[in-house]
Amino acid sequence: MAEKERKNIRKRQREGIEQAKKQGKHLGRPPLEMPDDFGKYYKKVYIDDEMKAVEAMEEMELTKTKFYDFKKQYEKENDIDTYTKY
Repeated sequence: MAEKERKNIRKRQREGIEQAKKQGKHLGRPPLEMPDDFGKYYKKVYIDDEMKAVEAMEEMELTKTKFYDFKKQYEKENDIDTYTKY
C-alpha cells in the first residue's frame, strides 16, 4: 500500500518537474553572483602576494569551492594566463 502511494507521489513529482521545465522555470538554488570587489582580492592574492587565498575567502564570506569557481571565471573574463608569473 505505502509502496504504491510512494510510486504515485514520484510520478506526480516527475510530471510537475517536466511541466516546470517546459515553462522555462528555474529549478534549484539560485546562482551566486561574483562579488564586485573580487578583482581587488584577486590582485592582492595572486599578483601582489599581500594576503593568502584563505584570508580573502574569509573576508568575502565565500566557500573554498565558490572562491575557486570565481577565480576561474575571473581569469577567463580577463584573459589571464594562470601559468605565467606576473
